[in-house]
Amino acid sequence: MIRHTIASDVLTVSIRTLGAELCSIRDCHEVEYMWPADPAVWSRHAPILFPMVGRLRGDAYRYRGTEYRMGQHGFARDRMFSLEEEHAGYLRYRLVSDDHTRAMYPFEFALDVTYRLDGATLYVSYEVRNPGSDDLWFSIGAHPGFSCRWRPGDRLQDCYLEFGPSGTLTRTFLEDGLLGERQAPVLLDADRRLFLSERLFKEGALIFNPNPVNRVSLGSRSGPGRVEVSFDGFPQLGLWAMPGAPYLCIEPWYGHGDTIGHDGEWTRKPGLLNLAPCESFRCTHSIHIVPVSSGP
Repeated sequence: MIRHTIASDVLTVSIRTLGAELCSIRDCHEVEYMWPADPAVWSRHAPILFPMVGRLRGDAYRYRGTEYRMGQHGFARDRMFSLEEEHAGYLRYRLVSDDHTRAMYPFEFALDVTYRLDGATLYVSYEVRNPGSDDLWFSIGAHPGFSCRWRPGDRLQDCYLEFGPSGTLTRTFLEDGLLGERQAPVLLDADRRLFLSERLFKEGALIFNPNPVNRVSLGSRSGPGRVEVSFDGFPQLGLWAMPGAPYLCIEPWYGHGDTIGHDGEWTRKPGLLNLAPCESFRCTHSIHIVPVSSGP
């Protein structure tokens, strides 16, 4: 497995070819903002969710009368991508369909993932193309995990989220890993902040469907520094961590897991995108770092 690095005068960013996964964002003072993929807690940094987001009912679906099996969040995160393009501050990776992917997902596809670093902002783009002769049905999403320990002594309960612009935030609960019908408002404090705690994810991820915001910022009252994830146009959003663990995943999605009543037919799965032959789809989210040393 190979790692590639791009740098600006503010940040150094590393990506590995396995899953085209973002694995490090460091500032010029060597502060690490990504979760280190501790295998005792959560062994990933920022997996790419493709060709589906979430879990299938029974980990299976049907397409044209044939049943296929696929695990949570699809297979892209566990596949080796090829590096297609590299120059100053820019990397482009590619994954294409093959016999291995067709065994669980009978569609032709090409997925390009690009990373472009501009100062303190990393732009992450996904482009899905349909080179086949049939329609391509898919979901795609990001799953970056950010550390909550930027300074010695940082505590989880000092970290908070800010949403922009923020109206009413209503979460949808999972039932046995599937999107259920139960919903509840997410309550913010007087400053419209949501503080992290060991209890926040006791009932699983916070899923917003539909997603009412286009930006989530992670900050701490213990000192300066901030991570801002922006995602215009993404219709779903997930927030997640293992309960009590010192990290947070901010996950903009196009799509979501099966609903509890879904009949298993792939083309009727809620939230899927559809591409006709020769068509393409592109989306971008960004990660902006306000370094710990410089303040907001």
